[in-house]
Amino acid sequence: MKADDNRKLPLDDDLILDGEPNKLFEYIRRLVKALTGNYVHLANIINLNDSNTTTSISTTGAGHITVLPWVYSSITQGTFIFVSDVLAWSHFYYRNGGTQDDRINYSVYLAAGTYTLNLLHLKTNNSGIIDISLDNYATSEGTVDAYNASTLYNQITTVTGIVVATAGLYTLSLKVGTKNASSSSYFMLLVMMSLFRTA
Repeated sequence: MKADDNRKLPLDDDLILDGEPNKLFEYIRRLVKALTGNYVHLANIINLNDSNTTTSISTTGAGHITVLPWVYSSITQGTFIFVSDVLAWSHFYYRNGGTQDDRINYSVYLAAGTYTLNLLHLKTNNSGIIDISLDNYATSEGTVDAYNASTLYNQITTVTGIVVATAGLYTLSLKVGTKNASSSSYFMLLVMMSLFRTA
């Protein structure tokens, strides 16, 4: 604010000190109102509900989402760990224990449209075929065969044509249910994944 602006900032401690997200957002809305004279900016971003206990976001991923493998919402089966490896991009990868049907899930907000998924991963002689699904495993969007006779680092495999009919929160799931006949196990070695809206 300018020095000669006599509008009072909404410094109401009970909005921010009790740890409730909605009250913090309400404080931010009041701050924007004091600075700009309207609520338009945050009203387009934050949707405060009547219960005053949870916060929902009215905008969804509208073009590009990067998902780091350890930022998962749940693990349906298996144990996943960090592996430090200087040959891998960022010097690490995230892997399961090599058991068939191991599955890891990620919550992502997606706008309606068609997406391409880029999976950055390793290929090894003991990796499985990664099945990628969206919307709580309802439909397989594609598979990634992560087998190779010798280890290949920093491989980018693309899955195209992922259709999202309605904007909202989805479960992006990676599962190793099958494997190449030449593979000795069901590992998936994940570095990063990205979703790009193409239409």
